[in-house]
Amino acid sequence: MHLLIDIGSTYTKLVCVNTSGDIIAAARSPTTVETDVNEGLKAVRDEAERQAGQSLHYEKASLSSSAAGGLKMVVVGLVPVFTVEAARRAALGAGAKVLATYSYELTNREACEIETLAPDIVLLAGGTDGGDQRVLLHNAVVLAGKLPEGTAVLVGGNKVCTAKALEVLRRKGRALKVYVTENIMPELNRLNIEPAREAIRSIFLERIVKSKGVAEITRALPRGKMIMPTPVAVMRAAELLAKGAGDQAGLGNVVVIDVGGATTDVHSVGEPVPAGRLFRGLPELFVKRTVEGDLGIRCNAMTLATFISEGRLQDRFPKPSFRDSSEELERYAGFVSRQKDYIPKSSRERELDVLMGTVAGALALERHAGRLEEVPTAQGLVEVQIGKDLSQTTLLIGTGGVFNYSGLPGKILSGVLQFRGDPQTLRPADPELRYDAPYALFAAGLMREVDEQAAFRLALNCLAAPSGIETDGGA
Repeated sequence: MHLLIDIGSTYTKLVCVNTSGDIIAAARSPTTVETDVNEGLKAVRDEAERQAGQSLHYEKASLSSSAAGGLKMVVVGLVPVFTVEAARRAALGAGAKVLATYSYELTNREACEIETLAPDIVLLAGGTDGGDQRVLLHNAVVLAGKLPEGTAVLVGGNKVCTAKALEVLRRKGRALKVYVTENIMPELNRLNIEPAREAIRSIFLERIVKSKGVAEITRALPRGKMIMPTPVAVMRAAELLAKGAGDQAGLGNVVVIDVGGATTDVHSVGEPVPAGRLFRGLPELFVKRTVEGDLGIRCNAMTLATFISEGRLQDRFPKPSFRDSSEELERYAGFVSRQKDYIPKSSRERELDVLMGTVAGALALERHAGRLEEVPTAQGLVEVQIGKDLSQTTLLIGTGGVFNYSGLPGKILSGVLQFRGDPQTLRPADPELRYDAPYALFAAGLMREVDEQAAFRLALNCLAAPSGIETDGGA
């Protein structure tokens, strides 16, 4: 049997599967990151052993983690639409949470902002190979004098001046950890983000083992096993569902909405641009992830409550079926923002969590999707796509605690789907709805490293038709 473990920022989860990918046991418990993560891990292991009826050992274990909020990053580049966006994609694809992005020459105010943000890592990019050098070197000088001690800086810009930038950061920096990777955009409109992703994941491993107790768990893993960032595990599961494994066909274009306490993530897998359509901007990715750091239903509950209480639901949903009391919602949001591991106790609390989860998921999907714009040309107005087309999505999947404990995963997903935003947004049109019933999609991503076909079976076993789907136009 394989043990698939996730030490999340809120919950620690353990899934035990057999060699075919069938779930034998599954358990979760609050992550004890403030003391020792082994305490939470012991709790889930004890519960899984009770379910399995036998002792469980780490000889065949895989681990993912986003403990302590995962890897927090700041991106600094040259032009927003080119190198900054390329660097942001590299960071998100590696499982990081991007706190902020900056372009052109950093000002002193911006440098102070970065210092206050105290990121784990700064990705410093800028300039195609042989192109602009001035901005990258300027920003290296500014960052060297401002970043907190121990901050990791990954340089992935113009190769002509990389050595100079490294020298500045190492000579003037206050004990910074400096790394180098290939230029993320060596030529205009040509992305080269995979080397940066691998470098970010390596830095993640160095950082995550410093969490209390993680080093001990790492030593217990089989030789050569690496910790995977939780978002990467979920993204790999989404990709597997879309593509299939061996002689098992995939499910087509897949979108996964992961509503969490700290962030709401969206993963999409599918062709980004229909054949023959005009496109503007950087090439979109077949596998794409976005992170919305202002849409967590615990850390950002007050932000969501404010959005909801301003009365926008009548405009955004065809026939809102949520009972919305602004004062009640704000009181609840204030409470859960302080008690981030709180699970609703009453049906009304669950309804309020469903409301916040629906709005968080809908806004995150809106931001992830591309849009159509009419551009004037000599031949008249022409439709041009910007961003990724999700309209042909065949399967929309919800994952996260709110889908499990609310009892109304279908209400959340149907609400997300019926959300009325920008009519030009290329949102999913008519996908099937499923949710991650055992809260174990991360496990399929981990299992993929061991056996792809068993991992595909596990991913399929995670998907359940949601109850509570509303088809009368309600949210």
